[in-house]
Amino acid sequence: AKTHPAAISSNCLDRYLRANGFDGSIDFPNSSSYSQAIDIDNRRAIQYPLLVVAPMSEADISLSVLAAQVCNTSFSVLSGGHSANGYCLARGGLTVDLSRYIKSVYMVSQGERDAEFYVEAGALWEDIYKAAYESRYVPIGGGCPTVGAGGFLLGGGWSFLSRSYGLACDNIVSMRVVLSNGSAVTASAEQNPELFWGSKGGGGGNFGVVSSFIIKAPKPRSQVMWIGELCWPPFDQPTVEQLWVWWLDYWPRMPTWMDIVPVWLLMEGQSNEEEQRMFCFTVVCNGDPESECQPIIDPLVARYPPETNSVAATGFIPWQLANVDVTDAQGGYLYLTSGILLPGAMTSSLAARLTSALQHAPSKRNLILFHVGGGRIAEFPPNATAFPHRDVQLLIQIKGIWENPDEEAENVAWVKHVRSIIEPYLSGSYLNYIDGLLEDWQQAYYGVNYDRLVTLKRDIDPSNFFSFQQSIDT
Repeated sequence: AKTHPAAISSNCLDRYLRANGFDGSIDFPNSSSYSQAIDIDNRRAIQYPLLVVAPMSEADISLSVLAAQVCNTSFSVLSGGHSANGYCLARGGLTVDLSRYIKSVYMVSQGERDAEFYVEAGALWEDIYKAAYESRYVPIGGGCPTVGAGGFLLGGGWSFLSRSYGLACDNIVSMRVVLSNGSAVTASAEQNPELFWGSKGGGGGNFGVVSSFIIKAPKPRSQVMWIGELCWPPFDQPTVEQLWVWWLDYWPRMPTWMDIVPVWLLMEGQSNEEEQRMFCFTVVCNGDPESECQPIIDPLVARYPPETNSVAATGFIPWQLANVDVTDAQGGYLYLTSGILLPGAMTSSLAARLTSALQHAPSKRNLILFHVGGGRIAEFPPNATAFPHRDVQLLIQIKGIWENPDEEAENVAWVKHVRSIIEPYLSGSYLNYIDGLLEDWQQAYYGVNYDRLVTLKRDIDPSNFFSFQQSIDT
């Protein structure tokens, strides 16, 4: 009997890694560690690699890259497992799981304005926040602490503190990258500067495997901030429309240290009630609560009394760890898309159309969320890093989330319908909310920087080894 090609490739990978001194774990599909690794955030996007390997060192990562080429299999890197389209899993190939062993985090230096942290690419933001918990510094990281550092940083990285300090990629000092030839290099402003530029917003999986970063963590303006959610009934008109009018009027003069984020959220109900969808302003005021934050928020609360108000004086890291601990997709099936809205694109009438669309969503878990631009984000020119969307006012994220596979068609159709409402007003999309159905994604994600990224790809990975459905091509 002939041996199945998949078995040949699996055996090839296993033999190559063991023969060359691979120190990490090698997991076949029948193992519990394999099952844990592929159990990513979005059940709709789960793929099945031939092998999952968990390296223990940069040398192990290099061996994994070479093994996939010797055995002619596809290749992927898994960090936190939050790739919305499942690109972190190599269907029928080799997946390198950094989250098991490549996850150390520690402070390497500290100064008056900021500190520097060593962060391995498999660390979760939860790990990073905990490492910084006792310090005076705040990493510019994910709003969901279960997101992995690697993909978040490489795709741009929007934080609740990005208006104060820029995107996460703006705070990368250097990184170690394993290239397709198995060599490992440092990328920084001084060493391999073009690779450094392309990796700050150019996305994971395009140029190499990043094993670790040095990131800056600023000292906040105030150790105690004014943070929380103001929430109203989700479709209560005219209140929701009036809140949008207020926000659109306020945004041009919103201080850099203030972030007020309009968003529909799933909030916990009373006692044993199921989660309730609410329209909220997430408030993160990086200033003195009494003298700077409350004079802005208190009049808003008085004018439009919220149904719930959790805004209080707290540290940024304790709030992140306590209140934003899961993604809305966890345990469900997800399709999402995103869009960049420049100043003037969002209006109260457009917001009303989005409100109506969400009210008629097929799943109670479907959401429309935003990130807020301006501030420090806008102080960088579009070509300063590979992330081009510096003049953004709002980043919209449209999420369809459902419980059973047979509900996919209607929920995907709903996401596409909502996108069609805003499509005429969009100026791009966000790479970290990657959409496998997006047309002209090269322009949408990378804009003016795409041609330069293609040139870098040809130089750094001429054989196009690092490739997937929406990878930068040679």
